[in-house]
Amino acid sequence: PHAAFGRVRDRILGLRLFPPQSIVLHADTPDGRAALGATIVQHFLFGPIALESAVRVVGLEDVSDTGSRLVSVTWATLRGHPERGIETFSASLRPDGVINVAIHARSRPGGIVVRLGSPLARRLQTRISRKSLRLLAVAASGDGMDRL
Repeated sequence: PHAAFGRVRDRILGLRLFPPQSIVLHADTPDGRAALGATIVQHFLFGPIALESAVRVVGLEDVSDTGSRLVSVTWATLRGHPERGIETFSASLRPDGVINVAIHARSRPGGIVVRLGSPLARRLQTRISRKSLRLLAVAASGDGMDRL
């Protein structure tokens, strides 16, 4: 379980959270990994359409104590992002070896265009979040498969 958690931890801190054909993240850190205060540029890819926006890391945990481990990255949207809100990606390793992975997001539309397209945007967000959770589950399994 520790090796599996290590792979999930590496994906979360390395910002490899989404299938690369959907969303690519680039942090302004020397190693490209999450760091408190880092700005992350999000490249959303929808077929021939690409959108770009930014978020800032406002919370980061990487805890290892006797029996359990926790890693999480929380970001908040920046001006110009289509939504206003925060999102947290986390994983924990329980003493019994079970790995829990979660995504928590709270947001609202950032402008009239997004507000009008809100039902579609929510469905898309749910779909991408599910793909992200599957990607992290695949990382835990050690399959190495990045395409979902």
